[in-house]
Amino acid sequence: MATPTLTSRFFDDVEIGERFDVGSADFIESEIIEFASKYDPQPMHMDPVWAATGPFQGLIASGWQTIGLTMRQIIQAKMFGSTMVLGLGVEDLRWPVVSRPGDRITVKVEVASKTPSKSKPDFGVIKTHVTATNQKGEIALSMTSILWVPRKPHR
Repeated sequence: MATPTLTSRFFDDVEIGERFDVGSADFIESEIIEFASKYDPQPMHMDPVWAATGPFQGLIASGWQTIGLTMRQIIQAKMFGSTMVLGLGVEDLRWPVVSRPGDRITVKVEVASKTPSKSKPDFGVIKTHVTATNQKGEIALSMTSILWVPRKPHR
């Protein structure tokens, strides 16, 4: 697995198949409830008593919180060093298993493809496959992220 650095990395520096272990994040009950109360106010995310008898037999985190925790790990890993990267979107977003209080997800990223931009020759588009697995090795999140990455400056 590649180790992210703080030097600038550009579209031209990235290799298809390159992999990154970008970090781990924990689900804490109070944070699950706080996130849900602001962004996904449903009882399975906010009310432990209701959730205990609900379809998931306990409190679960919002999938959107899972994305947020995953994104934080990706950004903190600085896979492109000091180069600014813009997210263009995601494809095939999935939450195969729920995340619960006490769960820890570990995030991995693999470069799936790269295409030079035809309309903006100073940039390229990189697709990465992102996977977050819990402590049991189950996939809690998978998605393909689409990134707009600068090319090396011409000298």
